[in-house]
Amino acid sequence: MSKEIEELEEMLVPGHGKLVKEDGYYSAKIVDMELDPIDCTFQGDGCVEIKAEDYKYLILHIDNLYNLIELIEESYELLNK
Repeated sequence: MSKEIEELEEMLVPGHGKLVKEDGYYSAKIVDMELDPIDCTFQGDGCVEIKAEDYKYLILHIDNLYNLIELIEESYELLNK
């Protein structure tokens, strides 16, 4: 992904792609290829809940998928210490 797109994503959705602790679980926002912010929840079970009810479709780049895998693994480790 280009540096310009990464900078635009960060400007539109600061802190996207990073875990935030909330009430016993973790969440994160990712940004799809159309620059839509997507809420994700990680409860430590090795899965991700993607809240997409506001969208007809999502367009995820391979970098989004790798980021989701990293977030799943990180949240799993944090919640299963």
